[in-house]
Amino acid sequence: MTDTENDKTVWNFYPAEPIAGVSHIPLEEDTEFSPETFTFRFLGYKTGYGLNATLWGKKVSLSLFIVPPETPREILPGESQNNAGNDPENALPEEKRQYLETLRKKRDELKALLPPPADEALEERYWQYIDSERFIGSFKKAVAIWNDPMRNRRAKCEQVGAPLTEMYGALQTLQLPDELVRDDTQFTVMLAKIMQFSRKAGEIAAENGVTLPPEVARLTQLADTLTDRMIEGGNRLYGIPRDMTQEEHDAYSDLKLVALYSDKPAKERLSLLETLWDYPLADLDDRIGFLEKAIELTREEALHCPDETLINRHLAAIGAPIGQLEAEGEAAWQQQIAEKLAAPMAAWRQFSGHPPVPASQWAPDIRLQSVTIETRERENGGTDLRTRLRFLDDNRAFDGRPIEAVIENGQVTDISVSD
Repeated sequence: MTDTENDKTVWNFYPAEPIAGVSHIPLEEDTEFSPETFTFRFLGYKTGYGLNATLWGKKVSLSLFIVPPETPREILPGESQNNAGNDPENALPEEKRQYLETLRKKRDELKALLPPPADEALEERYWQYIDSERFIGSFKKAVAIWNDPMRNRRAKCEQVGAPLTEMYGALQTLQLPDELVRDDTQFTVMLAKIMQFSRKAGEIAAENGVTLPPEVARLTQLADTLTDRMIEGGNRLYGIPRDMTQEEHDAYSDLKLVALYSDKPAKERLSLLETLWDYPLADLDDRIGFLEKAIELTREEALHCPDETLINRHLAAIGAPIGQLEAEGEAAWQQQIAEKLAAPMAAWRQFSGHPPVPASQWAPDIRLQSVTIETRERENGGTDLRTRLRFLDDNRAFDGRPIEAVIENGQVTDISVSD
């Protein structure tokens, strides 16, 4: 129900009916700093930057301001939740608390299967099976040649073959024990870099008509084979039966993106996470991460915005002005604005030395840029709604200044050029 972004509490709402095509409404706590008390005061709830809606078939910026009664308040809604004094899990029904225990147990079982990380001592063991001075020294020589700005490409290709051949000689005798055949090490990273380096050198040599020693191509193949072996060993270490196919990887990545980072309701994301943490081709780290996210989402269900009922009622009320605008249509609003501003438009064009333009000709140039809706609770019940529409026009009338229309509880009260 809640999230934290840039030190602001954000409450997530999912209105029963989408508002101008928007089904997820994140509301920040709108605050102002009070120098008298040196604290922030709560003014209401507002949407953050970047919320886009669809009106008249076009994308426009949507801003909502929901003002509960008795504001400003000295205590923020998020603080009232965090300072409740009890573990928020206590507010969950018994079924949810048992679900959390199941998730934690499964997470701990997977953590127990994690192999010890590749530490410095393990990395040092690789050099017991290969001549490090010969291998690393040759690699440094090859890199120095390749990065030398004083050598042209042909010279680099002609001279890099010798150290790469020396590297192949050192690497071809490598025989590692099973416990070192794993892909979570710096040694494996180095093998991958060597493969890329030697392959690139071969391609550029061919482009420049330089024949490299055959050992360079063998080095590329050997490093590629060894890297594949390391990946296979890492899969065994982390309990993965095989690599994913490209199709499996793409589908898996799409599921991860939605489950971990989307703005879909928690129930939908939990359903995806349940699929992911049991996916046999996912590594242990990922599966543990899915369980951690499921625990986080389940705990959030215990946190409820103190003004949740009011906000849901106001969000439902916002649907009315949006529906009215959609029904009236873009053309009617363009014509209404053009007729309302015909006199000031004519005066502006005369002042600027331009010929007059009929309202019907100017109207199609007017386009909606943003919609701002502010709601307030009435003392006797009900909701007051103020809608502000901001328009621009492609003719840059009034020196490009925007045009604003104000609607109070369904009635247009003002159409004017903004300062």
